[in-house]
Amino acid sequence: MQMKLVCNGAEFVIIFKKEISDYYLQPFADMYNDLKKIHKTEYKNEEIVITAFGWTNENIWSHFFRIVNAIDIPTYFIRVQTNNPDIKRIVQKQCKTYVPHDNVVDVNIVLKPLETTSNINNKFDIDKNFCINPFNNLEVTVEGEIGVCCHIEAPKELPKKVNIKDIENFTDAKNSAHVKQIQQDFLQGKKCDYCKECWDSEQAGFPSKRQRDMEFFKDLIYTTDFHNENKIRTLDLKLGITCNLKCRICSHHCSSSWYQENKRYDRVPSIESLDYGYTLSRKTWANVVKDLPDLKTINYAGGEPFLDRTHLLMLQSLLELGKTDVHIHYNTNGTQYSEQHIEVLNGFDEVSITFSIDNIGKRFDYERHGSSWEIVDKTLKRYALLDRNRYRLEFFPTVSVFNVLDLEKITDYCSELGFEISYGFVDTPKEFSLYNVPPSQRYKIVEYLNASKYEKIRTIAGRFTKQDVYHNQREKFWENVNRIDLRRNENFSATYPEMYEIMYAT
Repeated sequence: MQMKLVCNGAEFVIIFKKEISDYYLQPFADMYNDLKKIHKTEYKNEEIVITAFGWTNENIWSHFFRIVNAIDIPTYFIRVQTNNPDIKRIVQKQCKTYVPHDNVVDVNIVLKPLETTSNINNKFDIDKNFCINPFNNLEVTVEGEIGVCCHIEAPKELPKKVNIKDIENFTDAKNSAHVKQIQQDFLQGKKCDYCKECWDSEQAGFPSKRQRDMEFFKDLIYTTDFHNENKIRTLDLKLGITCNLKCRICSHHCSSSWYQENKRYDRVPSIESLDYGYTLSRKTWANVVKDLPDLKTINYAGGEPFLDRTHLLMLQSLLELGKTDVHIHYNTNGTQYSEQHIEVLNGFDEVSITFSIDNIGKRFDYERHGSSWEIVDKTLKRYALLDRNRYRLEFFPTVSVFNVLDLEKITDYCSELGFEISYGFVDTPKEFSLYNVPPSQRYKIVEYLNASKYEKIRTIAGRFTKQDVYHNQREKFWENVNRIDLRRNENFSATYPEMYEIMYAT
């Protein structure tokens, strides 16, 4: 028999009733799982009653309302009953903070003696600036250094990263001083400078990697006690610098083709010091599956990951163990279609492929020197034939001085293929960043962006209007462009006449 509640003369059916302080003594995931069970697309005369007769603090209420917001339970249907007047203030404050679209919750004071016992602990103590990556992810750079995120800078105050060439297994990396320090910083609610890239994006009104990952892994956010658990579920692998392209925004640090070109003109370090793959045992990848048994997502990048065959040992090991539910993701330049890779990937339930396509036509050839648009166009159309129930395909143009005026054409082409699209932004080299466009000329780019038929493109204009930043590196821009143009017999002014006028203007 269902319980009923009369409120303001109306009768409601209570579909869930819970003393919130009990969650201090229950498994961490229980609150999320309980609320998810009662989630509906539509509520009628129904009520969710949360009592607070035991001792609680703000942390458990912020956790509660973050879940309510994440799974979209209207607060209108939530009733809080408490014998502590201060709880009313806490509840309304946390509701307003974490439920921006609907932040009114009914709180009733019930005459009942306050209890003297307290079960409060810190497991719900998660700061609003928390990031899941230090607790969930390991990233291996092309040099073999192992950290937690590709967007983290490496300040001196952090312990040095371990290198894949110097450890016996990935458990050593997971428990390294570098990783542990970052975890502690986030558990203590610090907003550290080494995550500046994400903080700057959020301040400018753009989703940061931190926010995107928190949304993607929200089930883990609300079911993991990060104070007492350290399971690596995602692995971000840069598979060395082997690459067939020499992209303008790249360098010899990430591309073997760039390395060979620069070697003819400049002094460069040994390729073994730049790419751990030259000295790594192939068995390492097969052992990863054993070392990290909780893996749920693997991201492969490079260089160009579809030119690498060694990591197929890892994928085959997963399939042999029946772990077809591991999500496999590739970041590729779109020039390679490997039947060998696709045959293995067809064994997994979900595969996503992100294509780093910054432009089309002759401007693609200029920006991504080493292939031709004709070849890439044919390759992308082969990918478009893959089973979309298994494969998620996405464009990810990196917006720079080169392509900011071509985003409409890129997005049109992507739409024709039926791919999704998101945009990244060049931060380094700074001379190619949008923030190196002269302030006096930015209105031309803003006008172009605001005139787009795509909302995603129109929002990019905010990067100019919301942040007053100017790198003032035009001299370095022309030095870089002219030097590479001369090497490759290319011509920026002929290829980009509109941007030539903008960047040359005084």
